[in-house]
Amino acid sequence: GMQQERERLHYRLHVVGWSLGGMIAQELSLLLVEMGCPPASLALVCTHSGGWRLLPPLSSLPKLVAVALSPSSETRIRRILPLHYAPEYLSSMLECEEEEEPVWSAGSVLAGVYEERSPFRRSILAYLPGVVGHLLAALTHHVSRQRLSRLGAGPNAPDCVVVAAGRDRLIPKCHSADLARRIGGGTELLEFSENGHMVNTERRDEFNGALMLHFRRSAARRGAPGAVPPSLEDDVCASLERVKCVRRRAGDIGDKRPPAWRVLLGWWFLLLLVTPIFWSVRAVGGAVRRTAALLTAFARIGVPLAAWVLSGMARCGVPFAAYLLSHCVELGKAVGA
Repeated sequence: GMQQERERLHYRLHVVGWSLGGMIAQELSLLLVEMGCPPASLALVCTHSGGWRLLPPLSSLPKLVAVALSPSSETRIRRILPLHYAPEYLSSMLECEEEEEPVWSAGSVLAGVYEERSPFRRSILAYLPGVVGHLLAALTHHVSRQRLSRLGAGPNAPDCVVVAAGRDRLIPKCHSADLARRIGGGTELLEFSENGHMVNTERRDEFNGALMLHFRRSAARRGAPGAVPPSLEDDVCASLERVKCVRRRAGDIGDKRPPAWRVLLGWWFLLLLVTPIFWSVRAVGGAVRRTAALLTAFARIGVPLAAWVLSGMARCGVPFAAYLLSHCVELGKAVGA
């Protein structure tokens, strides 16, 4: 059972989460730790521990509103790309395999990629339930300092790395640094100083190399066959230095307190705006589910019962009953289909 599963996953299970996925990864890892089957490693990318930190930088709020109010998918893509990527990356040129010279800008390529994603194909109203669910999940996320410390303390705690982006316009780097400090233990913080929220795309090779080294280190510490080649560590460290990625341990991160007005604003936004919306959506969702259950019960019980009553009336020679019976049978077939 669980003991066999724990032994099988002892060094094979690695959890990675980016942005909202990082918030989910925190809860998933805590659940695995409580079950006695902790992951070998945990990587949290451009994310935070929630609470008052739910607000993005104030300079990004008007841009987020503009994205939500965009009249077309093209406008929405054009407005959201600068929130996801650093301006220099969007204006950089990408090599084309069929040409000797770079002919495509990263921004134009990404615009085409975003057009294929479902939230950008039609009006945002068509995806409103998913958008609202995504936002509420992010805005109501919160993991306390005590719970986070379980990920960094103890002999079976996963090896944690937190990745921050110095020019992230959605989740400030100070929130990611605070997350690494709260986890504590041997948690490592990687700060890509010149990149945006999509650091995993902007610095794909360096990002993947750092994660691979992290996976192999954690697996080796748990008895996985094969040691980490020194050449791999040297190559990864050199590549991170080239892209100005700063590496720090949790113990080296200072406890810099945020401005009091920022904390108060975050809690005010959470309590006075997000919480009422959250409970309203839950109430509406509950009402919709109950209505659907009643309609389903009527379709399964009421329609056959009515058909049985009308069939009895038809056998008794009631002409109108036979007319209603035929329509009722058709309705029952349609519901069944």
